[in-house]
Amino acid sequence: MLLDKLKTLTRGQHDEAENLNFTSEIFAHNLSLAAYKTLLQRNYYFHLHVETYLEQLHGYTDTKISELIKLDLSLLGVEIEANKNLLQPINNDQILGLLYVRNGSLLGTKVIANQLKKTESLQDEVAQFNFYTLETKYPSWKDTIDYINSNFKSESDVIEGAHNAFAYFLKLSEKF
Repeated sequence: MLLDKLKTLTRGQHDEAENLNFTSEIFAHNLSLAAYKTLLQRNYYFHLHVETYLEQLHGYTDTKISELIKLDLSLLGVEIEANKNLLQPINNDQILGLLYVRNGSLLGTKVIANQLKKTESLQDEVAQFNFYTLETKYPSWKDTIDYINSNFKSESDVIEGAHNAFAYFLKLSEKF
């Protein structure tokens, strides 16, 4: 099954991306405002660039997560720089791999929102934001997997797209 292969073959990249996303600080409730801004910047550029490709998927309606993060960055006074999109998927199946990583990354968003609400130093900032909230409706994981399973032709291309998505996020982590 494709989902099992994706999980297994991208586990190392997933773990590395999770570690670079301030997971221990978030769960220890000691994430600084500077780290929170960095977290939002990384996620903004990742979602923005993946969304440009998701628009090419036939019959897939996407939530513009990047717009929510952009609003949060604006509220924090963070300027958004032009940033070249380094993602280079070639075909529809590789874009499905991007979709897998992008929507998979949203699964923990509500958990992170709960943890950020417990971070005293961020109470004023987190209270007004959009990306890490419990109210935002994200794409269903089941719908995502059903869409991928119904539309892919080449497992290896989907897996390559997922690897490319993780590699891109890791590159963003070097920049921000």
